[in-house]
Amino acid sequence: MTSKSKSKNKNNNANKSETDYDIKLIIIGNPSTGKTSIVNQFINKSFNLKYTATIASDFQYKLMNLENLKYRIQFWDLAGQDNSQTYMGLFCRDIHGIIICCSCDDNKSRIDTLQWKKSLTGIVEDWVPIILCENKCDILGDTEDEYLKDVESLKNFSDENNFLCAFRVSAKNNYNINEMINYLIKYIKDKCSDKIVKSSFSSSVSDNSIKKNNRISLNKNDNAHKSKGCFC
Repeated sequence: MTSKSKSKNKNNNANKSETDYDIKLIIIGNPSTGKTSIVNQFINKSFNLKYTATIASDFQYKLMNLENLKYRIQFWDLAGQDNSQTYMGLFCRDIHGIIICCSCDDNKSRIDTLQWKKSLTGIVEDWVPIILCENKCDILGDTEDEYLKDVESLKNFSDENNFLCAFRVSAKNNYNINEMINYLIKYIKDKCSDKIVKSSFSSSVSDNSIKKNNRISLNKNDNAHKSKGCFC
């Protein structure tokens, strides 16, 4: 092998980075609560005003470095039309964390999170953390519903119904999205490390921006921490 060939192979190997672990997350909830917008903000840093309903499910992932280990964060966005156990069971195998989404412009959607949570019974294991996410907090200044405006009402609802915690977010304004998801990822990494699956996935370390066709994003500066918008 020539010196030039050896150098080329060495560079090729240097451009490959093994991902250490996979973390699988699912976001569920009523239609029009902004589940897809939340995922798009986290993965792609983008927001689309045009509503398009998710059919069945959508899958995206993001590569993250946490404490010198590389994680592939798989994000399954499930359609809001069906919360039957048969449907949920198809997507909840080997799940590590769940976000149940409601909306600040729809009081009923908060109540309906209990039905979504109930649909997980017998499907996911007891250790799997479930976060309550109330999206569209950017509209709170325009609503006359005092119940929705009241932060304590969301915290109490979360506590009374055994969610890990609650976050009030805005996918439109990118408020509290990273804080919420990073909090969940850090909780899984710290509290459920024995459940995380070793990854066989590999990618180029040069992929430090989004690849639209594969929806890849690598962000080395994402650090999980508790936000002031988290009611834990």
